[in-house]
Amino acid sequence: MKNNFESRAWNVLVAHPSFCEGIFDESVVLLIEDNPDGSMGVIINRPFDKTLEEFDGAFSKYEYLKNAEVFFGGPVPAGNLCFAVWLNDGSKNGNFSFGVSPEEAEKFLEQNPDAAAAAFLGYAGWGAGQLDSEIREGSWYCTPADLDKLADFDFEDMWMDMIFKLNPIFEKLPSPPETDFEAN
Repeated sequence: MKNNFESRAWNVLVAHPSFCEGIFDESVVLLIEDNPDGSMGVIINRPFDKTLEEFDGAFSKYEYLKNAEVFFGGPVPAGNLCFAVWLNDGSKNGNFSFGVSPEEAEKFLEQNPDAAAAAFLGYAGWGAGQLDSEIREGSWYCTPADLDKLADFDFEDMWMDMIFKLNPIFEKLPSPPETDFEAN
């Protein structure tokens, strides 16, 4: 039997402008895992505008990690922090690790002065076939991730810049009304 599944891991999902469902409205998701059983990623354009130390004083003990920015990663499970570290090594996706412990992140940052880190509160998850269905419906654009370029985007403009790049016709449409997203 032939396996027709093609993983989309390490792609970016960009919400279609008509996909106005609260949390995913104007979101950009880095898809970290994608297999026949389901998919998982983190929203990368929802910063809390707080460092990890400001978010939770317990992280002040980490000399390097405490300055990492905290993002709303998604609604599943909203109380868990996940950590990512990366180093631009000149390759398309750099040296990127997700799901590392705070201790591993601290050690990586200490050993690599040019490295960066982020913390994500929660993640986005899809059950078997759910993401495929949403992509077929047109809720998401799926494009290869280029972590070097993603790091250069302004978080406030990331979604708009990416949607215009993926489909320039949207530049001709009127701007949507302002929304105030708050991740509690």
